Amino acid sequence: MPPFPDGVETQENRYAVSLADYRHLYQTYLSDPHLQEARARWPFICIWDDHEFANDNFQSFSTYGGEHVLDARRKQSSSQAWFEYIPSVLNQLAAQPAHDFRPQELDGDESARNRAALDSLRIYRQLSWGKYLDIVLTDSRSYRSPPCLPKDFAKSLGLPMNTVQLVEIADAGSAYAGLKYMDTTANGYGLASFSADELQVQLITMEDCRPDFVQAPAIRHVAKFRMAHWQRGEQPVLEGPEFEGGAPFPFDASTV
Repeated sequence: MPPFPDGVETQENRYAVSLADYRHLYQTYLSDPHLQEARARWPFICIWDDHEFANDNFQSFSTYGGEHVLDARRKQSSSQAWFEYIPSVLNQLAAQPAHDFRPQELDGDESARNRAALDSLRIYRQLSWGKYLDIVLTDSRSYRSPPCLPKDFAKSLGLPMNTVQLVEIADAGSAYAGLKYMDTTANGYGLASFSADELQVQLITMEDCRPDFVQAPAIRHVAKFRMAHWQRGEQPVLEGPEFEGGAPFPFDASTV
């Protein structure tokens, strides 16, 4: 990546801080001939995540170093650059909140400046083709709440978060060593419930759907985990799994 016009560089990272920096990023990425060819050949329907503005951001706040800092000017600059370089249908969508970039005055208290920066560009929207296809694009960064878990929380529980490790687990399946729980036998979903005392999670895996989908799929396994409430500075403890319906790999059902 060529140097930013105005960017900040630290020992761990470097990042954009100005409109010129964000434009620089898009210009660099779009110089890729493969991406140019793809954009020329196919339409793209785009929504953003965090890196269009700042790593692990929420609303108009950056979170570098674990601190929540209002970066309203920077948020608005990133939104302007996104709108300039990412083709999107926004104003043309009748009766929807989505709209093209509209620069805002970033005045007032923190709440007002945060709101103004968010309102400079609104991209959550629904696209419809005939009677049978609706695509709903949600903006899970601009309207999310602040992070509720401490940094390295998953790591403290021994849960893998690194992408490379997750791919290794998926590739290895039952041969992966040291895995706390993995059910590779069927599709499923998770249920979480909270109380003042604890968090409970159930991971439910299903049998294959019945022929012709005339019956709902049956439950194959239920794995239950529990995490008791903990105080700041304490180490959270993940208990489980406890099984219903037998235990898939890596547990021997007869010993659980």
